[in-house]
Amino acid sequence: MAEEIVDITKKVSDSTKTKTWKKLEKERKHLDKINLRDEFANDPNRAKDLSFECGPLYIDLSKNRIKNSTLDLFAELAEEINLKEYIEGQFTGKHMNNTEDRAV
Repeated sequence: MAEEIVDITKKVSDSTKTKTWKKLEKERKHLDKINLRDEFANDPNRAKDLSFECGPLYIDLSKNRIKNSTLDLFAELAEEINLKEYIEGQFTGKHMNNTEDRAV
């Protein structure tokens, strides 16, 4: 029996056309106006809250114009475009590369 070809890329929508993307655009306009010194002064936990370890790497997002709400919106966007399913498809050999007609 031939392997079923599922075009998983059709399930991943254009992220720029989602409701969450519009929220991120609004968030970005707000973030453009923030002063990082003020953010650190107003939130003593900023560095702790916006930093994490990933394997041997220490990632510190606190010195960027970003807030916890921005990270929440990124997570919401990933869910809205079914990113988890797309990533799983990459690691399980699903047919995803339409240009070369093969798995990635």
